[in-house]
Amino acid sequence: MAPPPAAEPPAVVVNPNARTVRDFQGEEVAMVLRLLARQAGVNVVVSDQIAGTINMRVENLTPMEAIRVIVEAKGLDISQSNNVYFIKTAAEKAKEPTEASSYTFSYAKVEILDTKEGGKATENEKLKTLIMSQIQCGVSPQFDARTNTVFFRDYKSNMANLALFLESIDQPTQQVMIEARLVEVNANPKQSYGINWSGVLGGSNNGQTVRWGGSGFPKYDYTKVNPVTGEYPAVTDGPDVALTGDLNNILLSGNKSNLGRQIMGQAAILSVPQMSATLRLLNEDTDTEFLANPRIVTANNLKAEIKIVRNQPVPKLTFNEQTASTEFSGFEDKIYGNTLSVTPTINKDHFVTMLVQPTISNRVSDQVFTFTGASVSSPIIDTRSLESNV
Repeated sequence: MAPPPAAEPPAVVVNPNARTVRDFQGEEVAMVLRLLARQAGVNVVVSDQIAGTINMRVENLTPMEAIRVIVEAKGLDISQSNNVYFIKTAAEKAKEPTEASSYTFSYAKVEILDTKEGGKATENEKLKTLIMSQIQCGVSPQFDARTNTVFFRDYKSNMANLALFLESIDQPTQQVMIEARLVEVNANPKQSYGINWSGVLGGSNNGQTVRWGGSGFPKYDYTKVNPVTGEYPAVTDGPDVALTGDLNNILLSGNKSNLGRQIMGQAAILSVPQMSATLRLLNEDTDTEFLANPRIVTANNLKAEIKIVRNQPVPKLTFNEQTASTEFSGFEDKIYGNTLSVTPTINKDHFVTMLVQPTISNRVSDQVFTFTGASVSSPIIDTRSLESNV
């Protein structure tokens, strides 16, 4: 009876992210690379052209980080394809055949408008420099503006990495909508409190005189009295007769011509339809004026500018040396008003920070200049500005 097969030793579990001390003295480079790849849990192919030994001691590095340190120290090349790392010498890398490929951009532009050249379309040099930094063979890429495509050539081992890089930079640009409210403040408030009697009193800036109902005071001769009725005779023309009669008769007499009745006769009694009183407790503040509420959309990291300005033409005068006189040569615009510049930045957590630069300028007065008998008026403009990150 054959003995049972011996049990395999348990596999040693190695943490690929372990950061420990790694000390190699006089060990072969190829052997050290294979050992570290086993600890990192990755597939690796080490070229047989790699020779020599290495002396190294590193701390607080993962196995994969230690492999890259050796590759850089020995001038080797490492590339990845199909989940396998290939480590070879620089000479082998130079002899590796190249392949041609292309990529059509959906969002990035291979040509841009050059404002310095009057809006002429030129190659996107920033994009070309970025792609060139990832090409290992050193062949410069070519752009086709009609199809928005880049054509490139590189080593086969780097094609996958290059394609992944092109996809990562061909992303839609995030946009920010900026809404501004421009308000002009004037420290001149108006307040109005009281009772509005059907609009008779007017507003806070057009007050009117209040008048009581009834007729004016009638004219009586208080120095004479009717002995039968006890009333004072009325005077149809002329001024009122002086109050020289008996004061008690004037103030306390029960007849209809006494002073108390005259005073009461001046107060009008309004019916319900005629009576229309409105309690007024308003604060008519005119210290703010809403100017505009503009909205603008801009791309990430691009400046947006909102302007509400006025152009003031100013005559231009030039001095003619031959005639020793001042001549009119046209107009020059002086611009003043409100300008708001905003540059948004969106971080990876989708938070937006903005560089805000408001500028406010007002025309405060005019200055007259005289040149050889000719005068020109130029506006004096007061400008205030600030810059802040929010």
